Amino acid sequence: MLSPDILEAFILDLRPKYILPSLLKANVISEEESNIIFKSKAPESQVVSLWNILKEKPPDSIHYFEKALREEDAYPWLADLIDNDQCKNLLVQGGIPFETNNLVKRDEIFKIRMHLCNKEKRKWIVLHGMRGNGKAVLAAEAVRNAALIKNNYPNGIFWISVGNVDNNMSLLLKMECLYEMLHGDHDPMNTLCSNNLYNNEDNLNKYKDLVKKFQRILRCEISKRNYEVLVILHDVWTQDVIDAFDIGCSILVTTNKQDICEKFSSFTHKVSCENGMTLVESKLLLAKYVKCEVNALPETIENIHIKCGGSPLLLTRIGIMMSPYGNDKNHWNRIKEKLLDPKEGIRTTVKDKIPCKDVSSIFKKNIQFCLDSFKDSNLNLHQHFYDLGIFPENVDIPKKVLSIFWAKEDTDVEDIMNNLYQISLVQKKGDDCYSISGIYLEIIRETVDLQ
Repeated sequence: MLSPDILEAFILDLRPKYILPSLLKANVISEEESNIIFKSKAPESQVVSLWNILKEKPPDSIHYFEKALREEDAYPWLADLIDNDQCKNLLVQGGIPFETNNLVKRDEIFKIRMHLCNKEKRKWIVLHGMRGNGKAVLAAEAVRNAALIKNNYPNGIFWISVGNVDNNMSLLLKMECLYEMLHGDHDPMNTLCSNNLYNNEDNLNKYKDLVKKFQRILRCEISKRNYEVLVILHDVWTQDVIDAFDIGCSILVTTNKQDICEKFSSFTHKVSCENGMTLVESKLLLAKYVKCEVNALPETIENIHIKCGGSPLLLTRIGIMMSPYGNDKNHWNRIKEKLLDPKEGIRTTVKDKIPCKDVSSIFKKNIQFCLDSFKDSNLNLHQHFYDLGIFPENVDIPKKVLSIFWAKEDTDVEDIMNNLYQISLVQKKGDDCYSISGIYLEIIRETVDLQ
C-alpha cells in the first residue's frame, strides 16, 4: 500500500479529474466513490479523498493507479514516486538492510545488477571476497533499484543471513525464516522444529528428509510467485546451504568461497570483490566522513589505503575515528603511524574508542573456519597459510619463491595457493604471484609468536 510519506507530493501536483476516468474504466473507483471525491471543490481535498479510498482497495489497485498517472504522459513523475515507494516497501518486507551511512557506489554494484537483470528464472550470482570487503553492502545496494525490481523481481526480494550453520537445526531455521517471509505465517513444519527431534541421535537420520520436504514447500511457494523472486543468502560457508536453497528462483550468494556454487556452474555468474576498494573509492569514503573534497585529503590517505588493503570494514572504522576531527592532517598522520607501528597495527588502531566487535576476533574466526574446511585434505593448508607470515607486507610473492621456500614443485605450490585463493585468504597478482592482506599477516604473526 502507498506510504504517507509521498502524499504531500500528490497534494501539490495531482488534479484527480484528469485520471478518474481511467480509474472508473478499470473499475478501481466506483461512481459513488467518484462523487465522494468531487464532493469537495478543492483539488487538495479531492486528492486526500482519493488517497483514502485507494488505501482500502486490493493491492493490485495501485498498479492501475500508476498506469492512469502515466497515460498521455499526465503525471509520470508521480508514477515514478509510486514505483520507488512500492520498491522501498518490498525491500523492507524482505529484510534487505537499509542503506549504509556514507555509501560509495562501487563498480561491483553495477556488475551484480547486470547479472540480476539476466532474464533466466533460475540462476546463481556469487559475490565472493575476503571478510571485510563489503559484500553485504554491495548486495543490498545492487537490489536497491526500482527498475530492477519492477522488471525482474516484482514478487519479492528476500534476505537471509546464513553464517556458520553448524548444527542440524540451524539450516531448517533458515529455511523457515524464508517461508515466513514468503507466506506471512509460521512454518507448516513448526511442530517438528519445536520439539527435540534434532537433538535426539536416533532421529538424526531423518534430517535430510526434512530438509527435502521443506525444500519442496519453498519451491511451491516460489512457483506461486511465477519465480519472479530473488533470494539473497548472505555469508554462506557450506555447500549444504546451497543445496537446500535450490528452490528454482534467482539466488544471490555472498561468500568467501569462490566455488561454493560449482555444482550449478551452468547457471552461475561470479562477481569478485577480493581486492576491496580502489584508492579512488577509499578516498571518496574517507572524504565523506571528514566532510571535505577528495582533492583536499592529505597524501597520507594513500598509506592508510594500502595498509588496510582497501577493506571497507577497516576504512569505515578509520572514518568514524576521524569524523570528530575533520580533515586534520595531524590526526591523519597519527593514524598512519599507529597502523605502521608493529606494536599497534591495524587491529589495535581500528578498535580504538569504537564500541563494536573486535576486528581481530572476526578475522580469526573466518581464518579458522576456512582452513577447517580443508582439514581432511593432504595439502596441509593450515601450516602453509601460517608460513606466509614470513613475507613482508604489500609485496607480491612469486610462485617460484614459494616453490623454493617449501621445497615443492610448481604444480604443488599452485594447488596450495589456488585453494587458499578459492577461500579468499590470499589474492592472485597476475599468473605467477600472490599477496596476503595486512590484517591476515598481523594475525599470522601474533599466532606464531604465541606458539
